[in-house]
Amino acid sequence: MKRRLAVLALTATILLGGVVAINALATAKQGNRTLTVFAASSLNKTFLQLGRQFEQLHPGVTIRFSFLSSSTLATQIIAGAPADIFASASEVDMATVQTHVPNPKIFASNRIVLATPKKNAYLIKKVADLENPGVKWIQCAHSAPCGVVADSALSSEGPIHSKPVSLEQKVASVVSKLISGEVDAALVYHTDYLAHATILREIAFKDSKNATTLYLVGVVKSSSEQALANSFVELLLSAAGREALASAGFINVAKSES
Repeated sequence: MKRRLAVLALTATILLGGVVAINALATAKQGNRTLTVFAASSLNKTFLQLGRQFEQLHPGVTIRFSFLSSSTLATQIIAGAPADIFASASEVDMATVQTHVPNPKIFASNRIVLATPKKNAYLIKKVADLENPGVKWIQCAHSAPCGVVADSALSSEGPIHSKPVSLEQKVASVVSKLISGEVDAALVYHTDYLAHATILREIAFKDSKNATTLYLVGVVKSSSEQALANSFVELLLSAAGREALASAGFINVAKSES
């Protein structure tokens, strides 16, 4: 009798252990989730910071970022690339994916400036100095958001007849070539200048409206992580998100709208 009870007890323990193990495995599987965020390259530093915060708030969740030109990311979303969130540096590019990313929200703005190294061999002091002989300058491609707003800023300043030595697909490439000394000046975002303020100086455009672009964010309709994606957007629009954006130099549109 005692032996039978011992066997039954052992069996119950094994079964209970199996149930606990299965539940633990199920919980682990639920916790190990990935959120894919497509974001404009100018958001790199700020979104990586917010991503770390989000992962701490949601144990078991990993955020995977893709930082490219908004126009490139929009094209990828339309082609069916898997993404949960799209953060665009352009209203136009967000509009092209409106059937894929419904109800986007404006969360910040940025402006294009003319940046030069502090050790400026050509003594560039104003936008018109891009016309000076020998000056090599660079900007984003005309189809990229940073290129669209750069073209708008230049046109508001008056005709600039000199041409950029190259047109880059994302602003990170423009900044990289300026810092490496490949060019004498570049049209970059104010936030890019601030990130390298120790070695760069900026020249603001007179018409700030034409030099400004709005940033929008939305959850991709096909995302299988709708609730989690909305939580990230909420973090971006929260006080913590606004603080991170402001510290990087973004103008806090979300704050003024709340």
